[in-house]
Amino acid sequence: MTGLFHSGRLFLACVLLIAGAPLCSLADVQAEIKAEADFASGLVDLRFPDLAQKVVDKLASTYGSTGKAEESRIRIKIMTSTGDFKAAKELVSKMPPDSMETMAMKLTLADQLYNWGKVSDSKELYEAFFMRYPSGPPDELQRFYGDSAYRYAQMLKRVSDY
Repeated sequence: MTGLFHSGRLFLACVLLIAGAPLCSLADVQAEIKAEADFASGLVDLRFPDLAQKVVDKLASTYGSTGKAEESRIRIKIMTSTGDFKAAKELVSKMPPDSMETMAMKLTLADQLYNWGKVSDSKELYEAFFMRYPSGPPDELQRFYGDSAYRYAQMLKRVSDY
C-alpha cells in the first residue's frame, strides 16, 4: 500500500508539474515579444535590416500569432528601410483596417516615408489617422493618439510646416 501511495503522489506531482509548466502569463509573453521587437527595431535603426529580419523570423516561429502585430510592424520597418515601400503598403493593406495594430503599422510606414523624404505621403497617412477621431480618440487609444500627435508635430516642425 505504501508503494501505491508514493506512486500516486508521484503521479499527482507529475500531473501538477506538467499542467503548471505553461504558467507564463500573457503579460509576460507580450513583454518578451515587445522586447524582441524593440531589439529588431533598433537593429533596423542601426542599418542592420538583415539581422533584424532574422530576429523577426525567430519571433514569428516562437510566438506565432501572439506576436503577429509586432512582427508585422517590424517587417514594415525592415521593408521601408531598404526602400521597398510597395511591399510595405501591400502588407498593411492585408491587415484589418480598423485594428489598433493596423493603425500602428500605418504610422510606422508614415514615419519611414518621412525618413526617406516622402513628407507628403507621410502627412497623408498621419492626417487619415487623425481624421478617424474628429472629436478625440476613445479612452483605449488616448496614449497612442497623443504619442502619435507629438511625433507628427515634431516631423512637421522639422520641415517648417507650422
